[in-house]
Amino acid sequence: MVDRCVKALEQRPGTFEVIVIDNCSTDRTAGIVDEIHARDSRVRVIRHETNKLYAGSCQTGASNAEGEHIFILDSDGQIDPQEIWAFDAKLDEGNDIVFGRRVDRDDPRMRLLVSKIFLMHAKVLIDYELDDVNTGIRGMTSEYAQALELKYRVNMANPEMYVRAKMGGFRISQTDIRQHERQGGVSSHQFAKLWQIEKTVVNYLWSLRNELKSGRRSSSRRSEKISAAS
Repeated sequence: MVDRCVKALEQRPGTFEVIVIDNCSTDRTAGIVDEIHARDSRVRVIRHETNKLYAGSCQTGASNAEGEHIFILDSDGQIDPQEIWAFDAKLDEGNDIVFGRRVDRDDPRMRLLVSKIFLMHAKVLIDYELDDVNTGIRGMTSEYAQALELKYRVNMANPEMYVRAKMGGFRISQTDIRQHERQGGVSSHQFAKLWQIEKTVVNYLWSLRNELKSGRRSSSRRSEKISAAS
């Protein structure tokens, strides 16, 4: 996957870096990336001392990236790194954060159903305006990345990224992608414990809903004060 990322990025002029987040893995992830780094300094690894779950890994990647345009994608091979150029074009149009919308998914029926349920929850609880709530790729500007603070340690990140963008006044967009069959690893969502996942996701979205509503109230109060002063 690292090699595929490098080849995709080499198609355009300019400098780039590939950051691998090692979230307390029990395999040779960190060692393999160190070996790649020895022959290609554009690739590096950042190790977590504790498991920060998926959202924590996204935060680490966003906070440590140095590029003008930053792309975060899963490492299981389901998303072709070539997809980043569609996100790059959307960022060039003036968007700050771009989410993927899976239009062709090679996933089991149960996972497709769960995704629909999560999307429904997000639309109801946080007024989610996009069509895919948990796709494994997104692109962002450095301004958005540096302002991003993912507070919740859960195995998803897009809902909070969306809420942070809304609260910060950033421009949001989406672009179509294809999701291929998983090439490696296993899902962090254990569907045998679906009811526990459902509870976690609903609590997570409800917390984001409260933050979003609180932020809107604060913004309204600020507007009233400005109007009164005028």
